[in-house]
Amino acid sequence: MFCCVGGTFSLMPVATYKCFGGLHFGINYGLVQIALSISGVLSALISQFLLPILGYSGLFLMVGCFSYIAFILTVTLHLTRHGRGKRTTRME
Repeated sequence: MFCCVGGTFSLMPVATYKCFGGLHFGINYGLVQIALSISGVLSALISQFLLPILGYSGLFLMVGCFSYIAFILTVTLHLTRHGRGKRTTRME
């Protein structure tokens, strides 16, 4: 698990720069980090709420579906204008 966390935190600066450019990189990267923190807390709270309803198998399948959707979105990111990256870092 901790290998995945390290991989996430090492790739996020590059992904943020590629998607949003370098003009306001600090602000954009800060927002990405805040979103990761908030999503971690919310996913823990929501999973505790859904566990009695869905059970372990249902919750496992739901998380697996979300992981599959995230994988597909990651693979197809290069088809969008954000995935091609910004070519300039000049101030506008």
